[in-house]
Amino acid sequence: MGKKGPNSPTCARAQRKAVTRARVLDVARAVFASRGYEGATIRLIAAELGMSTGAIFASFEDKADLYRAVYGHPPLTPEIAAVIGQVVTDWRQRAKDCADFHERNDSPFSEGKAAAYERCAQEAEAALFGVEAVR
Repeated sequence: MGKKGPNSPTCARAQRKAVTRARVLDVARAVFASRGYEGATIRLIAAELGMSTGAIFASFEDKADLYRAVYGHPPLTPEIAAVIGQVVTDWRQRAKDCADFHERNDSPFSEGKAAAYERCAQEAEAALFGVEAVR
C-alpha cells in the first residue's frame, strides 16, 4: 500500500496539478483579455505556457470550458454584449438627465442623485463587463 502523507508521490502530483491549473487559468485570462474569446485558441494558450495542447485538454474539455473556469460563466455572444451595452448606456443617460434636471432647477439634491445614478451605471458596467465579451 502506498504512502499517503504530505510527502507522498500522490500528494506531490496533486500539488503540481493544482499549480499547473492555476498557471493555465492565469495565462488563459490574459489571452482572453487581449484577444477576445474568438481570437484566443488553446494552441496559443499552450504555447504561452510552453506546454502541449493535450496538457490543457487533460483538465478542460474545450475552449468554452476553459473560459467558464476563468470567468465563471459561458462566453457572451455579440448579441448579448450589445444588449448589456445598451442597458449601461441607458443608465448613463439617466444619470446625465437627472443631473441636468436638478442643475436647471437649482435642486439641493443635484450632486447626490446624479452621483447615485452614475454609481449604479458604473456598478452595472463593472458587473456586466468585468468579463470579456466575445469579439
